[in-house]
Amino acid sequence: MEHIARKDAFELLKKYNKDPFHIQHALTVEAVMKWYANELGYAEDAEYWGIAGLLHDID
Repeated sequence: MEHIARKDAFELLKKYNKDPFHIQHALTVEAVMKWYANELGYAEDAEYWGIAGLLHDID
């Protein structure tokens, strides 16, 4: 399965979220999701979970 690249996910986020607060929130959730992935033994999938966090509020 192919995943979206982080840089492409970030561009998509900025396309749909212009508010700096929403962008900062997405970056924070990305970091937290990566941290949890590492803490819970899913380090090999940390980037995937980070991108899920980055895009979680894209609507």
